[in-house]
Amino acid sequence: GGFSLFDTCYDLSVLKTVKVPTLVFHFQGRADVSLPATNYLIPVDTSAIFCFSFAGNTSGLSIIGNIQQQ
Repeated sequence: GGFSLFDTCYDLSVLKTVKVPTLVFHFQGRADVSLPATNYLIPVDTSAIFCFSFAGNTSGLSIIGNIQQQ
Protein backbone atom coordinates (compact mmCIF):
# COMPACT_ATOMS: atom_id res chain seq x y z
CA GLY A 1 0.00 0.00 0.00
CA GLY A 2 0.88 3.66 -0.13
CA PHE A 3 1.23 6.54 2.25
CA SER A 4 0.30 10.07 1.24
CA LEU A 5 2.01 10.73 -2.11
CA PHE A 6 4.33 7.71 -1.84
CA ASP A 7 2.93 4.63 -3.54
CA THR A 8 5.55 1.99 -2.70
CA CYS A 9 5.74 1.30 1.03
CA TYR A 10 6.75 -1.62 3.23
CA ASP A 11 6.08 -2.71 6.79
CA LEU A 12 9.53 -3.57 8.14
CA SER A 13 8.48 -3.99 11.77
CA VAL A 14 8.93 -7.78 11.82
CA LEU A 15 12.43 -7.73 10.35
CA LYS A 16 15.59 -7.62 12.43
CA THR A 17 17.77 -6.49 9.52
CA VAL A 18 16.96 -4.98 6.18
CA LYS A 19 19.40 -4.91 3.29
CA VAL A 20 18.69 -2.72 0.29
CA PRO A 21 20.89 -1.82 -2.67
CA THR A 22 22.56 1.52 -3.25
CA LEU A 23 20.61 3.56 -5.75
CA VAL A 24 22.61 5.40 -8.44
CA PHE A 25 21.41 8.22 -10.68
CA HIS A 26 23.38 8.27 -13.94
CA PHE A 27 23.56 11.69 -15.58
CA GLN A 28 24.92 12.80 -18.94
CA GLY A 29 28.63 13.45 -18.98
CA ARG A 30 29.32 10.34 -16.89
CA ALA A 31 28.24 11.97 -13.63
CA ASP A 32 26.86 9.49 -11.09
CA VAL A 33 25.16 10.22 -7.77
CA SER A 34 24.96 7.26 -5.36
CA LEU A 35 22.26 7.31 -2.70
CA PRO A 36 22.40 5.24 0.46
CA ALA A 37 19.11 3.65 1.55
CA THR A 38 18.47 6.39 4.15
CA ASN A 39 18.13 8.88 1.28
CA TYR A 40 15.43 7.02 -0.62
CA LEU A 41 13.74 4.60 1.80
CA ILE A 42 12.23 6.82 4.47
CA PRO A 43 10.15 6.18 7.60
CA VAL A 44 6.64 7.58 7.32
CA ASP A 45 5.31 6.69 10.76
CA THR A 46 6.43 5.33 14.12
CA SER A 47 5.47 1.71 13.40
CA ALA A 48 8.30 0.91 10.94
CA ILE A 49 6.48 1.69 7.71
CA PHE A 50 9.05 2.81 5.13
CA CYS A 51 8.38 4.18 1.65
CA PHE A 52 10.44 4.81 -1.41
CA SER A 53 10.76 8.59 -1.48
CA PHE A 54 9.79 9.00 -5.12
CA ALA A 55 6.55 10.43 -6.42
CA GLY A 56 5.25 10.48 -9.94
CA ASN A 57 3.94 13.51 -11.76
CA THR A 58 2.35 14.25 -15.09
CA SER A 59 4.43 17.31 -16.04
CA GLY A 60 7.51 15.48 -17.33
CA LEU A 61 9.66 17.52 -14.94
CA SER A 62 11.88 15.61 -12.53
CA ILE A 63 12.99 17.03 -9.20
CA ILE A 64 15.66 15.54 -6.95
CA GLY A 65 14.39 16.39 -3.48
CA ASN A 66 16.17 17.52 -0.35
CA ILE A 67 16.21 14.04 1.23
CA GLN A 68 18.01 12.61 -1.78
CA GLN A 69 20.51 15.49 -1.80
CA GLN A 70 21.60 15.07 1.82
